[in-house]
Amino acid sequence: LSSQKNLQEIRTRAGLEEDIEVLTQKLVTKKGTNTDQISVAIQRKTKMKKLARQDPDKFVLNVVSSDIRKSLPEEAQKYIEQKVEVEGSILEIVDDNETPTNKKSTPSVILQSTDNEGFTDKSYKLFLREGQSPKVGSKVKVKGYVLDKVMVPISFQTVGGLSFNQGGSAVLGVSTIGDNKKIAVISVTFPENSYRKNDFTKEQLEQIYFSGPRSAANYLKKASFNKLSFAGDINDIYEVTIDPQFKRADVCDIYETGRGAGFTKNLIRKAKIQAGQRGITWSQYGLVGFIFPYASGLCNGGPDEDEQVWESAIARGIGNIDSNAKPYHFLNGNYCARSSNCSSLDLNYYGGLMAHEIGHNLGLSHANGLNCGNQIIGTYPNCKSFTYADRFDLIGGAWTYQPNPSASNQNLHLNYLPDSNKITVTRSNVRADGLYTLYSSSKERSNQTQFIRIPRPVERGVYYLEYRSRENSDVRLPNNVFKGAVLRLSEVPDWRLKDDSGNYQNRGEQTYLIDMSNTNPKTSWLNFINPSLRDGQVFEDRKNRLSITQVSHDQSLGTVLLKIAFTPPPCELDNPTLLQEEPRQSGLAGEKVSYELSITNNNSPSCPEASFNLSAQAPAGWGAEFPRNGVAIASGDSTTVTADITSPSSATVDSNPYTTQIAVQNSANPAFRKTKPIKYDIEVPPPAVPIGFHDTLTCTETKGWTCDPNNFSTPLSVDFYIDGPRGSGALLGSTIANVTREEAVGAQCGGNAAHGFSFGVPETIKDGREHRVYAYATNVEPPGENPLLSKSPKTITCAPPPTPTPSPTPTPSPSPTQSACQWTPPTIKITPESNSAKAGTTVTYNVRLKSNDTDNCGKRSLVFDLILPTNKKWSYSPTSVPLRAGQTKIVDLSVTSPSDATPGTKSLILRIIGEENGISYLTKTLTYIVLPQ
Repeated sequence: LSSQKNLQEIRTRAGLEEDIEVLTQKLVTKKGTNTDQISVAIQRKTKMKKLARQDPDKFVLNVVSSDIRKSLPEEAQKYIEQKVEVEGSILEIVDDNETPTNKKSTPSVILQSTDNEGFTDKSYKLFLREGQSPKVGSKVKVKGYVLDKVMVPISFQTVGGLSFNQGGSAVLGVSTIGDNKKIAVISVTFPENSYRKNDFTKEQLEQIYFSGPRSAANYLKKASFNKLSFAGDINDIYEVTIDPQFKRADVCDIYETGRGAGFTKNLIRKAKIQAGQRGITWSQYGLVGFIFPYASGLCNGGPDEDEQVWESAIARGIGNIDSNAKPYHFLNGNYCARSSNCSSLDLNYYGGLMAHEIGHNLGLSHANGLNCGNQIIGTYPNCKSFTYADRFDLIGGAWTYQPNPSASNQNLHLNYLPDSNKITVTRSNVRADGLYTLYSSSKERSNQTQFIRIPRPVERGVYYLEYRSRENSDVRLPNNVFKGAVLRLSEVPDWRLKDDSGNYQNRGEQTYLIDMSNTNPKTSWLNFINPSLRDGQVFEDRKNRLSITQVSHDQSLGTVLLKIAFTPPPCELDNPTLLQEEPRQSGLAGEKVSYELSITNNNSPSCPEASFNLSAQAPAGWGAEFPRNGVAIASGDSTTVTADITSPSSATVDSNPYTTQIAVQNSANPAFRKTKPIKYDIEVPPPAVPIGFHDTLTCTETKGWTCDPNNFSTPLSVDFYIDGPRGSGALLGSTIANVTREEAVGAQCGGNAAHGFSFGVPETIKDGREHRVYAYATNVEPPGENPLLSKSPKTITCAPPPTPTPSPTPTPSPSPTQSACQWTPPTIKITPESNSAKAGTTVTYNVRLKSNDTDNCGKRSLVFDLILPTNKKWSYSPTSVPLRAGQTKIVDLSVTSPSDATPGTKSLILRIIGEENGISYLTKTLTYIVLPQ
């Protein structure tokens, strides 16, 4: 059944990708009207968001390039993923939902930046790719693709320390609340809600939070060995009218990531206003609890999976782990107030639930269970995690046996265990005999080891050992807990772990209880009931070369004797990681496109440096090159390389996308390799429009040239407008551009020089006033844009002709004839044609220019048009050079590469153009070789 389910998932995902590809091609090929393209974009958005959740790597492989996105109608662009860079903090929001038959947790990793009021400015739900494991609480700059409020990251860059103190661990230690443990409990009703009356009375909430024997405050006090004390106020009911844009399904989107982004901000602001009106100082509270009536009349769900809605739950608690704003939690109503299945209100239950949610506010992620069957513990794809399965911890399912303390690793990170009661054991400091006595953490002790921390030497993650005894609040725990030490794994990014439904999770770092009784099948979080080691039992982590043996235990003394041993680490080879930064790009047929690739050496730390080779399997006729190959990488390190993919000039959009398989393999051990696809979309070339120049305008005639790149054989009509462009100016007249011009014009017009025009200036503009003349070429194939020619319009003032008076006809005397200026292509020589330097360096090309114009031509300018590598911050100078007739000049052309330019050969195309006539005198390809740093 499991294999059939996996096969069905693969088929479903493949079908989803096929649907996306069909829709993408409709956009790339510009088929249909603007309305059609908008409809296609909307359909594609829904499927792309689904793919982001199912397989973020495949999502990135199916994005469209920014060039294609920009070419779409503006309305359609809103539904297409966009590449962004956002700076903010990584936080986690945890949604705990209990129904009569199920307990469900929905954790979300969020990238969030805040405005100057401490409220969310931008917020994105992250779907992480292979190899990505940002620490919850860290401040980062993220590059990624955004679709609505969903983001699939490309890369993470840490830009600061942790946004709050983690106590050295991803279990998220010291609270963002600080020393202020005062809670504002606010009951909220919504006018739209069919349940206008709140489900809890003030007296009941007082017992749930503060005064009851199993209140949240009492629970947390006992769990922290009397070190954590909460107090607060139960406020009168606030009736909050949510702004219209946050109503219905959106009102329940407390994640601030879907269509209802901003509901929490809207709610808190309205509550702050009412608090001020009642004379309550909002700043006196360290955290806020919102109590809602059951919201079924308000929350009707939505079509988008990212619009989180509240279901018909017994209880719904939600707590945020966030350092940027005041911590808050929610409780969605009282099940007993609306169900005949509940005979009485269990205030003890709600006290435990609220303590759990406040635990999230304190910075704690869930305490779960990890089951790997008979597989090696570190082989994550073979392991399953079960949310809440650590039923002996506050932040797991502990309220089942509440009140009992948190696990000692949680208490340590919250500073509730003294440093003198903990030890860290590593390969370098383990005792010779490996023996350690561990004392029970069920009560406070002085200078006795209650906690052993073992960092894993090969993989990320830390093991925590503790022992519980039947003392104090732990007297309620089942007997099998007291038979030995309990082992937990923490500080592990669990995006690779599957939940009990077989789906990859998307959450921050968690804590995992390892149940030592593998004979008990783990089908539910409730099955983790025999977690402790037994005397003589050995826990073995073969990948990390670690074993933990329980020698004996003594319940009466509250101690357990353990033997910890490390074996020498061998060199273990592993497949490298290959990550494509932007695996799908686009270009014109015949164009070279560069893809940045990241290679990580995953060999164990004891292995020597390894060399890796790259290869490509490209479509027939395509080119694939690696400017840097055979790269040496130390174990655990990464490096960036470039793959240059060149499409043939014959490639068409109809066969998009073109896929190239990139492979990286260990040079000495080729069996260790990784293959990933990259995709290339051929862009539809923009329709060519007529080119040409409006060269001169005198009181006698105006001259220039123009031709249509789509049809060089047909002469074009040129329309002239006076004192305003087409649409506002008056038509002065038209002519046909069929006059033979110099050879340089023919070079621009497919070898046909017969594209010049000469138009006689009408006498009507010779009135002594200034006039502007606009010259437009007529597009013939296909009919379309009729562009204004370069260097047009031109301005002239012509005196009116004098009134003729009779006079004798003079006898003409001979005078010398002045020859006209002849613009002749200059002589140009460039040395060197290739330079090399590191990124960020300026190199120089010497350009020797010799004017061959006749003496009466005077001075003119030559334009240096340098086509630089795309998407990079390259620069050059000068952009134009003045040159007198007959002059010889040597010019230094300086080119500067960006500091982040990737190593390899870059092509620079230099065109030298006459500014006055628009004729190109030279097209030359220069090279700039960017050397490795």
